[in-house]
Formats: sequence, C-alpha cells, structure tokens
Amino acid sequence: HLIFSPTVGLRAQWIRQNLSNDFVSVGMPDENIYFFPPLTDKSNISVHSWGIGPKLGCEGKWHLGWGFRIEGDGSQSILYTRYTSIDAATSPLEYPGYVGGPNDPIQVRVGGKAQTKNLNTVRTVSEMNLGLGWGTYLGCQNYHLDFAATYDFQVFWNQNIIQEALNVLYMGSVGPSDNLYLQGLTVKARFDF
Repeated sequence: HLIFSPTVGLRAQWIRQNLSNDFVSVGMPDENIYFFPPLTDKSNISVHSWGIGPKLGCEGKWHLGWGFRIEGDGSQSILYTRYTSIDAATSPLEYPGYVGGPNDPIQVRVGGKAQTKNLNTVRTVSEMNLGLGWGTYLGCQNYHLDFAATYDFQVFWNQNIIQEALNVLYMGSVGPSDNLYLQGLTVKARFDF
C-alpha cells in the first residue's frame, strides 16, 4: 500500500521577470522641522534567463483503500543558468531639501541605469507537492478513471535578480539575490482506455 519511486530526469526553464514600479513618498519634516516635499519615482526592471540541468527526486503514494490515496513528490535540480539580459532603469529624481534653513537649498539626485548581458551561473530548484487522489477501474478493468488534487511548492534559489538590480540602482552596490517562490493548487483528471 506504500509505494516510493525514485525519479531521474532533465529540467529546463525559461523565466521572464518584469517589474514596473511607480511610487510617491509622503512629504515629511526632517529632524530640524524643515519640510522635505513628496518624491515621485518610476523604475522598470526586466530579467530574462534560461537554465538546464539534471533533476533527482522521489514520488510516493500511500493507498488508503476504496480507491483513495495520499500522494507526494519531492525533487531537486541543479541548473546551469544564463541571464541573457538584465535591464534596470529608474527616472532621474531631483527634489529640493533644506539643510540649515529654507535659504540653504540642496538638490538630491538618485536613479540611473544598469544593464548586464550573458551572465552565467549555477542555480538550484526545489520542488515538493502533497495531495489526495482517487481512482477506479471501469468496464471489466478495461478503463481507468483517476482524479488528484495536490498543493505544489517550488523554490528557485537566488533566482530573483530584481532585488539585486534595485540595490544597484538605488544604493550603487550589489546586494543579495532573493529566492523566487511559486505555489498553488493543481487539480488533475485522467481517463485511460
């Protein structure tokens, strides 16, 4: 009633990430009670990548009886990944601020552009799912009907380069990459004849 099956395969991925950001800050007084006006900014970031590599995992099923089962999978992939383009741009931003008083204006300017092409690296991907299934045979076991619902969870380790591009634009330094997470419910229906 309890079945485990190892799996070996090849995983390929193509990821396109785009972020367009418009924001307005609230005008606030500084520590000297001088007012800094609200700021507006626009940024656009685009990341294109592909990856390929081996995938190792295990599938499991626990047959409960009456056609019901609990099923789950887990796998790990190690991918050679190429970022074919990373483009990030923000509109130049200027605003007046006051340091010693309203008669001592300063101009603060942030923003810029960053671009990278053909960056090669190795990334890992973890996948897991867990759910319930039900199946039955029909027509003197000539046909099989099967239903399953699983909750899937994927982690693309250090794949979310958008945070790194924002750090370059606004702070001028490279910061850590974030993980990219995908999760959701998958419902399957299958009829074998």
